[in-house]
Amino acid sequence: MKNYLIIILIVFLKSSTLMAIYESKDILKEVHSFLNSKNKNLEYEINERLKIPKCYGEIKIKQKYNNLKTLEILCLGEKSWKYNLRTNISSKINNKQYKSKSKKKTIAVLVSVGRLKRGHLIKDSDIKVKYLSQIGGSNTFSKRTDLIGKKLKIPLKEDQIIRERHLVKNWVIKEGQKVKIEHKKGNLLILVDGIALNSGMKGDYLEVKNENSGKIIKGWVENNKKITIFR
Repeated sequence: MKNYLIIILIVFLKSSTLMAIYESKDILKEVHSFLNSKNKNLEYEINERLKIPKCYGEIKIKQKYNNLKTLEILCLGEKSWKYNLRTNISSKINNKQYKSKSKKKTIAVLVSVGRLKRGHLIKDSDIKVKYLSQIGGSNTFSKRTDLIGKKLKIPLKEDQIIRERHLVKNWVIKEGQKVKIEHKKGNLLILVDGIALNSGMKGDYLEVKNENSGKIIKGWVENNKKITIFR
């Protein structure tokens, strides 16, 4: 009987020495290893002063809610337990994704290189392309050819977005001007005299009055003499 008790004691001591013991700091090391295995470039915050219970046995770590924001630590040895650990990693990832998306949503616009005076004729050296996330309106320019040679109606500051309202309008047809109204019916082309009721540039859609009938119609500015009511 005495020998039997000695054998049991020896087996118990051996099993105790073979059983791993994880202190709080050891468990946190396992957490860091787990996160690095997911992505070495991850940024996260863990309170290193946490007092996690000791584990006598095996440690297992897994994601709690299908993300890395909360980890579930399991002690599978003697006196098993579970512990939820917050890393705040998901919020950091989301912020980075949001910033990267914001950078992609930029718009190319032409801005003034320096200060430009009223009446200045824009040259190629006066403008440059700038990429902005917000431009505050669609009446901007992205092609240099649309601005070169145009006259400024107001002075501009350095790096100011150049808009249509900053330019002197180059009217092709002026209000009150006599024009030809061009209308096409099948293979028949009709030209009648009219008077422009608005000023417009080439391609603008404006109102004209038929001199013969007095009827007001709308058409597109074709050139400095003609309005066409078909396209």
